[in-house]
Amino acid sequence: MIALFKKNLGSLVPSNSDGEELLKKVKIGSELLVEFRQPRNLPWLKKYWVLCQMIAENLDGQHTKENIDTALRLGVHHTRRLRMSGVEYEIPESISFGSMKQPEWERFWDLVVQFVCEKVMPGIDSVTIENEIQKLIA
Repeated sequence: MIALFKKNLGSLVPSNSDGEELLKKVKIGSELLVEFRQPRNLPWLKKYWVLCQMIAENLDGQHTKENIDTALRLGVHHTRRLRMSGVEYEIPESISFGSMKQPEWERFWDLVVQFVCEKVMPGIDSVTIENEIQKLIA
């Protein structure tokens, strides 16, 4: 699992609920191997995951934000094709910081919002999505 942490004097503290949940699973005194990466644009990343969570909570059935993330990447065709034994598969491409520069991320974001407005939550426009995300982030 990936989570966000903030440096606080000589320690790292969770800066979101994912970080809190992850930290709860670690026993006191445990040593961890940590890979430090600073996100390309943290507010955009937060917006994306808030959107995934918002969709998961508003669709019928049991959905996770991780499943919604995969579905969105497939839905906007942020994918690559893989052929095995004569069968072609569509595999979601990474949206990691290492795989997308900011301009590519912005194009991806626009496609995702358009896809959500047209296919996932018809009747909701991009302004409403942005406003709802801002309320949840604040």
